[in-house]
Amino acid sequence: MMSFRVAKYIIFFMLLAFGALLFRVIPQLSFNNDYWLPNDNPYQRDLNTLEQEFQPGFGSVVVLSFPDAFFTNDNLAFFRQFKQQIESLDHVVKVNSPLDATVIMNADDTLRIETYNDALTNGHIASVDAYRSLFLKSPYHEKLLSNNEQWVALSVSIDKKNDGKDLHRRVSSVLEIKEILQSLPQYVNGFITGDAAIFYEMDTATQHNLVRLLPLAFGLLLLIAWIFLKQWRSVVIVIVPTLINLGLVPIFIVMLGHTITIVNITLFILALVITIADSIHILNYWERYVLNKSPHPIADTIRASWLPCFITSITTAVGFGSFVTSAIIPLNHYGIESFLVMLFAYVVVMTMVPFLLHLLPPHVRSKTDTLLFPTVVSKCAQLIANHYKKISILTIAFALVISQVLWFATTETSFISVFFNHEHPVQKQVALVDTHFTGSGRLDVLIKTNAPDTFKSIDAFNKLNSTINQSLSHPLLKSTVDMTMPVSMIHQSFNNNASPLPTTSDELEQELLFLEFSRGETKTDVLSAVVDFDYQNLRVEYITEQLNTQGIKDAIQFLNESFKSFDIGTVAITGGQFLSYVLGNYVMQSQFITIIITLSFVWLIFIGLYGLRLGSIGMIPNTIPLVLTLSLLPITNTPFDFATVLISSITLGLCVDDTIHWLHYYTLCKQHGDQNPAIKTTQAMFKPLFLTSIILGVGFGVLSIANLVILKTFGLFTALSICLAFFADVILLPAILRWRKFM
Repeated sequence: MMSFRVAKYIIFFMLLAFGALLFRVIPQLSFNNDYWLPNDNPYQRDLNTLEQEFQPGFGSVVVLSFPDAFFTNDNLAFFRQFKQQIESLDHVVKVNSPLDATVIMNADDTLRIETYNDALTNGHIASVDAYRSLFLKSPYHEKLLSNNEQWVALSVSIDKKNDGKDLHRRVSSVLEIKEILQSLPQYVNGFITGDAAIFYEMDTATQHNLVRLLPLAFGLLLLIAWIFLKQWRSVVIVIVPTLINLGLVPIFIVMLGHTITIVNITLFILALVITIADSIHILNYWERYVLNKSPHPIADTIRASWLPCFITSITTAVGFGSFVTSAIIPLNHYGIESFLVMLFAYVVVMTMVPFLLHLLPPHVRSKTDTLLFPTVVSKCAQLIANHYKKISILTIAFALVISQVLWFATTETSFISVFFNHEHPVQKQVALVDTHFTGSGRLDVLIKTNAPDTFKSIDAFNKLNSTINQSLSHPLLKSTVDMTMPVSMIHQSFNNNASPLPTTSDELEQELLFLEFSRGETKTDVLSAVVDFDYQNLRVEYITEQLNTQGIKDAIQFLNESFKSFDIGTVAITGGQFLSYVLGNYVMQSQFITIIITLSFVWLIFIGLYGLRLGSIGMIPNTIPLVLTLSLLPITNTPFDFATVLISSITLGLCVDDTIHWLHYYTLCKQHGDQNPAIKTTQAMFKPLFLTSIILGVGFGVLSIANLVILKTFGLFTALSICLAFFADVILLPAILRWRKFM
């Protein structure tokens, strides 16, 4: 009694410290889906170069729709005022619009390079009609103004300094722009889209789904526990360690300096269901020792359950921890977080459940209190006994046949497609941009050379122009923003109608010199977005519609082919859509590596615990649910993405947990000399395996009602894999053991 009294005080003070720590870290949680590749990744280095040299800050696009043509005095006055509101925001560093675009005019032998707004203000453009005539002939038409002249785009760059405060700058700027849009007059409609706004919506949706679905999952699991456990004491014993382990998730996320992403949001559900499952297994052992009149049921329960629970925790931790090998930051962070949470969760369960069993022992009056669906269990035993060979052969053959569809598996990592369904406002807004403007997607080609003034050479310039024209023959590549565009504009302003572009290096250098007059200290001129100050590095921005991963792949392959013979410098493709393509490759790579690591580790554990033969047979009911679940992805035309890549590890982790508990009880029965250990194991383990499967299925299945495509898909397929895992352990495993004469 003295030791228990001391234990009470120790646990009480530990819970106080835990609560204080949790209270402190909760306000520090943040939702951020910005970062996907580390800075030392070669593809990320190209993205960083693009951002630092040509495209600073977070990009976004504000779109306004007028009931009549944009080119009226009233509309221009309103738009000018609206633009000034956007420009005045603290973290907005640059805007571009039909008023901010550059116009080059040569009148009275005077060359002027200025914005349309300045030209109108200074009287260099005499009227709105003249402005309209000039703008519709410019390369900015369709990029910033729709063909019907009613839709107007305002490109906004938000400050980004990589100093830890970028999330605040992005979120606050998007919110301020949304507030401005809410105050628009009734005759003007508007919305914000682009990378900054899309990432904001991703973060907001992640937070909304966590806040909405986690309490729902917890409530449903509490109800299920009450229905099947039938006693409030049993429910308390299961729920208390669950709440503690749930609190471990935000603590580790904050302590590791991570944020909540669309990937690790599933860790909250994982901690919830795994803890309940382990607690039920321990409770099941305790009930049986009580019924057998054990003098020390808690001590016996700890001796019987610590090893299988430890092994299941280790295998689960390794299964998820294997994601540390992924090059994708959210998956890498998820691997670290899940590994730590699973190990600490084991300590919590093995401490709190025995403690609560001593403090609040449930009432166990008879064996019927421990049984669940005895008729069903009896029929399952008869089915296994009579048809074990058919069950084994047909199941394995079916899995082998259906697995062939995995050759047709695809990936989808376009943020628009992966996160948002077709009815989501983000999808509709992107579609509007694709419809009324050149396109919402971007692919960038960076050309890096070692010599200054490389692109002042007419040979390099002509080769660049020829390559760009060739690449634009691809139907997915709609237009470009590149060095040839401003050069063409100034060339035409010299009234040189003999050619659309300069023909000599002297001509090119002279025209570039005039363009340099527009360069300012902020590098917001007409050249800064396409070529650096030394004319050594260059950017070609390709405008596309919002493409899926396959479309991006096709466009990239064509660009690689187009620039294959471009021997002036090093060519690298980058940009926002290219990131989707790269992540798609890494998703499949992560899928393969994590499966190999997890399967190998689990197999070694099984061999160590049960010997080569039994351990190898025990792998079958773990791999078959994995194969069937993954095969259903291509069958249902569901691509692999950032969340479905987790399904394989979760399937393995959860299947292995149940298999270990089943085999552990099976070996105990054999050691005790039971005549039919498999039948006894099935009868004893049906209840805990059924309850844990229900709990796991409901816990992850709740995600299927999420309003994000990525979570919905993950929830559905994970719940299915859990269902398959239950039948594999309860029916397939004993059938194979009987077939291979293990019983």
